[in-house]
Amino acid sequence: MTTLRLKTAPATEPVTLAEMRSMMGINDADDTARNSVITARIAAAREMAEEFTRKAIITQTWALYADAFALACVFDLKANLQSVVSVQYIDADGVLQTLASDQYYVDTISARLYPAYGVTWPSTRQQPNAVIIEHVAGYGNAGNVPQKVKEAIMFLVAHWENFQPAIEGARITTVPWAVEQLLRSEIDYRGTL
Repeated sequence: MTTLRLKTAPATEPVTLAEMRSMMGINDADDTARNSVITARIAAAREMAEEFTRKAIITQTWALYADAFALACVFDLKANLQSVVSVQYIDADGVLQTLASDQYYVDTISARLYPAYGVTWPSTRQQPNAVIIEHVAGYGNAGNVPQKVKEAIMFLVAHWENFQPAIEGARITTVPWAVEQLLRSEIDYRGTL
């Protein structure tokens, strides 16, 4: 069994408040009443886009927890993988060990971690989360995010703003069709077929 957990959230968002205000036609610099709400919705829309596509959009750090190396010869990491920070495991004696980077191969294209050629994974203690793979994923900064992903995020924020009275106090769970169409080609389908 594996579990992914966010360790370090993105430091920025793919869309700025200024871009969002411009897109929504808020041109009066003194009209700042909704700025905090719009800023929060940009983050929420990015998170929704990440959940929908199963990809990290802006650089962020994740940890994948697995019960053992033996359960998976190959580990699927967060899509848009940039690098692996560390591979740690709890050995049979209960001591946390860090695997040397020459003991594994990182495929950033498929976002997978393999044992290096001729190497077998070490034995771990039989306990939950005995393996921890910390890794960095995302397109990078906002300038590297595909325009259609940015457009989807902006469209979703604008949609929420336009239908504000209908969503006050409610958890937003639907995604407009146009947003789905913009994000569909970005979906990471690994493990879902």
